[in-house]
Amino acid sequence: MVCRKVLYIAEYLNYMARMDRVELLDQLRIDNEFQRAPGWAERHAERRLPKRGVLLSAFAIALLGMAGVYEFGLSARPTVRAESVRTTGDNAALGPALDASGYLVARKQATVSSKITGKVTSVLIDEGDHVQANQIIARLDDANAKTALDLAQASLAAARMALDDGKSTFDRYARMKAQELISAQAFDDAKAKYDNLRSNVLIAEGTVEGAQANLDDTVVRAPFGGIVTVKAAQPGEVVSPISAGGGFTRTGICTIVDMDSLELEADISENLIALIRPGMQASIRLDAYPNWEIPGTLKAIVPAADRAKGTVGVRVAVETRDPRILPDMGARVRFAEASAPRSSPIAHLAMPDSAVIRDATGKTGKVFVLDGDRLREKSVALGRQTSLGQEVLSGVKAGDQVIINPTANLADGMQVSVDNQ
Repeated sequence: MVCRKVLYIAEYLNYMARMDRVELLDQLRIDNEFQRAPGWAERHAERRLPKRGVLLSAFAIALLGMAGVYEFGLSARPTVRAESVRTTGDNAALGPALDASGYLVARKQATVSSKITGKVTSVLIDEGDHVQANQIIARLDDANAKTALDLAQASLAAARMALDDGKSTFDRYARMKAQELISAQAFDDAKAKYDNLRSNVLIAEGTVEGAQANLDDTVVRAPFGGIVTVKAAQPGEVVSPISAGGGFTRTGICTIVDMDSLELEADISENLIALIRPGMQASIRLDAYPNWEIPGTLKAIVPAADRAKGTVGVRVAVETRDPRILPDMGARVRFAEASAPRSSPIAHLAMPDSAVIRDATGKTGKVFVLDGDRLREKSVALGRQTSLGQEVLSGVKAGDQVIINPTANLADGMQVSVDNQ
C-alpha cells in the first residue's frame, strides 16, 4: 500500500516539476506592449510568490510521511480477538458446567498367576480372548507333582493294608479280654497299636490330598469371566507367585479384565462437589470418540479430598457395553442435573476461560479489556467454572470486550487491531 502511494506521489511531483518549467519560460517572455498597460504589475505580482508546484510538492511530501507513519503504526499493532462478558440474573441459570476429565478404570481385574513355582508348558489364551470363570488358561510342568501324588497314594494303600491287619488283631484281643483270657495290659497294648495304624492312614490320606492339590495347582484357571488384556508368559518360562520379577522368572500368566465393571474415575472441584449427588445422570465422551455420547450414572463420591489439586474424586458407572470402551481410556463427563442452590437472584458474570491469566492461587487473575483500540489491564476475582465459561466476581462488567488467548507481549495501554472473524 505504501509503495503504491510513493509511486503516485512521485509521478505527481514529476508532473508538477514539468509544469513549473513551462511556467518559468512563460514568465521569461515579456511583451513590452502589455508591460506598459495599466495594472500589469499588479496582475503579475503573484508570480513573485513561491511557485505553486513547490507548495504542492511540500504538501505531497507531508502526506507521504503521514501515510507511512500510519501504515507503520497499523503494521506494528498486534492482532487480537475479543469476546463479551455475559450476564445472567439467576443463580441456577448460570449453571455450573460440571465437566470433568478422568480415565476409565476396571473395578474388577486381576493379574493371574500360578499358586506354585513352575515351568509353563502351555498357554491357552491370547490378548483379546474372552474367558469364562474357572476356564483353564495355562498349564505348568506337572511331572514332579504326579510323582509325589503316586508316592502318597502308595503310602496310603500300605497304611490301609496295615490297618486292616491291625484291626483283625485288635478284634481278637477284644474278644479275649471279654473272656478274661488276657490281661488288661495286653489289651491296652493292642489298642495302642491299632490307634497308631489308624493315625498312619489319616496322615497318608492328608499327604495324598496335598499331593493332589499340588498337581491341581499346575493348572491355572481364570478367577472370573472377562477379557484377556495382557499375555505375560510363554511356554518354557518359569512363573512364581513370590518372585520379584527379576531375571527370567515371570510373576503372572496374563491380566483379565471384567469389562462390565468399567467406571470413569474423575476429579471435581471442591467448590462444585455440593452440586452433585449419587444417582445423578451423566454423559460421558471418550477422547478417542468425542462425538459419541455414552450414558452414565454417578455411582459414588470418594470421601477424601486432594489437598494439592483442591478436588474430590467421583466414580461414574458406564451404562453402555461396547468393545470400543477400553480400560485406561481418557474421557470427559458432564452431569446433566447439576444446579446451584437457589437464593435471591444475583447477577452473575461469565466470560471465556481462555481470557483469564490466573495467578498462583487460581482464585484471582487479570484480563485485557478493549477500550477503543487500546488495551486496559484489569484485575479480576474468579468464581466457579460454569456452562457459560469462567464466573467473574469483580473487575469487569457485562458487555466488556475481553481478549481471548492473550499473548505475553500484550501490555496495558497498547494499541491493537481486532480480528472480528
